[in-house]
Amino acid sequence: MLGPNDMLQQSRLRTASCVDASSSGRTKTGIGFGGAAGLSSPFTPAAWLGYNVPKTRNKKMKVIFIEDVPNVGRAGEIRDVADGYGRNYLIPKKLAAIASESAIGDARAQMEKRVREKAKTESELRQLAAQIDGKEVVVMAKTGGKDKLYGSVTSEDIAFALLEALDVTVDKRKIEMSESIRQVGSYDVTIRLGTDIAPSIKVTVKQQES
Repeated sequence: MLGPNDMLQQSRLRTASCVDASSSGRTKTGIGFGGAAGLSSPFTPAAWLGYNVPKTRNKKMKVIFIEDVPNVGRAGEIRDVADGYGRNYLIPKKLAAIASESAIGDARAQMEKRVREKAKTESELRQLAAQIDGKEVVVMAKTGGKDKLYGSVTSEDIAFALLEALDVTVDKRKIEMSESIRQVGSYDVTIRLGTDIAPSIKVTVKQQES
């Protein structure tokens, strides 16, 4: 196996062989590093001399996720990410923090608080669902011929009827209607309070006396 000195000597011999005997000692190697014929320049790349040059690797940093980031990490997870991605995107946007002992403690405390708040909200929604499920509300509307309404009954009208009849406040966006009601009659309407919390009420539309 050749040592560094042997390899350097071979490099000198190869360079010297390129010297034109009829010239004044200038090389025709085309290497733009200068130096005397047969001698390698101090700036000659190490790879040219046969040395192994380690490849540059992407730096990593360990972070704890504060928010869910699709296809990257979920809140509470500790993962290695590219240094630039973490410092330039995740951390400035408060999606993650450097996984120091204090940051891990803060993130876990924040997650526990969210879990408690979610549980409280879900409990309140279930109580509301039990309060309105199966109940009937009446909406009075002006009609034309054949029980058709002049206008229509919308989710906003139903939310107002719930407030008047049952003294409950429901976001009109939670009331599921494929279309507005345009005729006198009774209709089953679902109120989507949560993913698996969906009470049903009966909406009865009656003709408003003139």
